[in-house]
Amino acid sequence: MSDPQAPQKTINVLTVGMDSRKQAIFRMAFKMHTLHHYRLLDDQPAGPPHLAIFDFDRPDADAAWQDFRREHPTLPTLIVTVEAPAQPPAPVLLKPIRVETLFPRLRQLLTGGEAAPDAPSQLPRPGQAPAPAVDAPAQPAAETRSAAEARPAPPRPMATGTAWPERIEYFDPRQGLLGALLQARRTRTPCVISLAGSKALIVLPELDRAIALVDEHQLQAACLNDASAVSSQPLTAEDTANAEPINLTALTWQVALWSARGRLIAGFPDQAPIRLRHWPNLTRLAPVRDGIRIAAFWSRAPANLRLTVRMLGLPAEDVFSFLAASYSIGILDSSLLKGTDRTGREPAAAAAVATSMPAQQAGAPTPSAAATERTGFLSRLLRKVAGL
Repeated sequence: MSDPQAPQKTINVLTVGMDSRKQAIFRMAFKMHTLHHYRLLDDQPAGPPHLAIFDFDRPDADAAWQDFRREHPTLPTLIVTVEAPAQPPAPVLLKPIRVETLFPRLRQLLTGGEAAPDAPSQLPRPGQAPAPAVDAPAQPAAETRSAAEARPAPPRPMATGTAWPERIEYFDPRQGLLGALLQARRTRTPCVISLAGSKALIVLPELDRAIALVDEHQLQAACLNDASAVSSQPLTAEDTANAEPINLTALTWQVALWSARGRLIAGFPDQAPIRLRHWPNLTRLAPVRDGIRIAAFWSRAPANLRLTVRMLGLPAEDVFSFLAASYSIGILDSSLLKGTDRTGREPAAAAAVATSMPAQQAGAPTPSAAATERTGFLSRLLRKVAGL
């Protein structure tokens, strides 16, 4: 058997039960990995397989597995599936597949023991040297601010009574570059996003990764121009890149901030209660002024935009930007968005926003009935104190 600790040795991976789209995901994931050289056997059919990845989500999975084992009785195999069978015949990796878990499991197959964690690595922060491996979540390559600019601004002192703006600007998150990213995340479809006909991003939602084919300024310029021509196509085997992968969640957050620019999501009612399902990882995301205070406020109890602006004493534009970024990475409690406006009618636009929310992340905490009752009381108390 091949030595998995020899980086120069190519490890051929046989995929079973996968179409070209799923193979493209693994092909791109293998290009991200630098510790070992993994390669799909389909790309080098003359070589022997060193391990296999078997997709168990098929109607004839049991029969296909028996056929596969008769042909490869001793080949180390990893089963990938949405739900593990009661008595799995081989090690299982549950979908959605993450880079952080995929490669340790593959090494476990090769060594026949426990998976050894990769050396932590991520794309360099401003001022840091690049790291050699790419398995850990990373900051967006598009983020090239200086270290001082990247630090969150010091919090303002607590204040109340900030005036609600007389005129509010809106934007549609379903359009432009942000819309293309949200569509890929919702459908979990690997794709290539183009700007003005030129390929700009390779998006791999199941791996929470993306590869930027253009620099930060081009991505930001596309967000600043609401009329930018943006298109997406399914990922193919011909779509390759040598650039470092970036964290898709962090990229989506940054693109949302560029796109919002202090504007409110179109159709989002100012009286809709807002609550975060869980805190965003602000240490790995582009900073938002007073983002920690807003996250804490929306984590304690549901509160609408007017109440948030008044109680925290913040400019509405800062709150709108944080709302757009939180919405884009799917951490808003969408069950609260189907509220009513001041006339008691459900806003059609708000309902559209709620139904277009990104899918909830696996393992996200769900508030209990007791917590919901408690936060509802706190919300009513806050409204009374604020005079709303």
